[in-house]
Amino acid sequence: MVGFIVTDSTPPPGYSTGLIERDYSLFPVGYNAKPFDLPLIPESEYESRLKLQTDMKASLHHIRRSGMPDGSAIPSRDQGQVGYCWNHSVAAAMILLNAVQGNPYVDLSPFSVGCKIMNFQNRGGNGNVALEYVAKHGMCDATHWPQRSMSRSNDTEAAWADAAKNKVTEWMDLEPRNKAQLITCLLLNTPVVYDCNKWGHSICAMRIVSFRPFVIRIWNSWSDTWKDLGEGDINWDDGWTGDGMIAPRVSMGG
Repeated sequence: MVGFIVTDSTPPPGYSTGLIERDYSLFPVGYNAKPFDLPLIPESEYESRLKLQTDMKASLHHIRRSGMPDGSAIPSRDQGQVGYCWNHSVAAAMILLNAVQGNPYVDLSPFSVGCKIMNFQNRGGNGNVALEYVAKHGMCDATHWPQRSMSRSNDTEAAWADAAKNKVTEWMDLEPRNKAQLITCLLLNTPVVYDCNKWGHSICAMRIVSFRPFVIRIWNSWSDTWKDLGEGDINWDDGWTGDGMIAPRVSMGG
């Protein structure tokens, strides 16, 4: 963990966040997706399950590190200074889900979703908004919509016809700050789109590092140069809680 813990909510130079907190009074849990419905893993099994997952190198972190066709690590997306973290976190979760399901790797382009939702403006949002759009329309790949591009020329019928192959068809809406639901997802290798109000940022939760303190490994959208190949650790017990959490479970996967 040493060296990878996130302690500063300020983005490094050249990068941005962009989370707009979800208003649960207007958009309650389950308003556009089924609520979390998995049997909760008993707390008495936490440590043994984590040890097994770690010993077998079977966590989402491990899967990502060898998820490319040649066995190398899946590259991180890069939002740069555009506040599109909320669709990058969804893309990261979809990429991990594809890897878990054994689907071919698809170079998903989060800017395609952010641009369409925000009419090509640099505006923030949250993971739930992005995932709802992806469920309906899909997400373009980088062949049709280059990474980090905000050009309207990308917005073609052909691009979105291809994007329809990259949809999430089933996802769960977790209760905000429900640690037990998050733990169950991560121990079952279900990626979680993780909106953290303290950070003002949306990232993808991918692995439990420890329970006491409760530290999780996240996959960020600030390129592979950030922290540990684009991954870092956040301490829930220090306030880096999941204030909005959604878990895609089934992806069409290209």
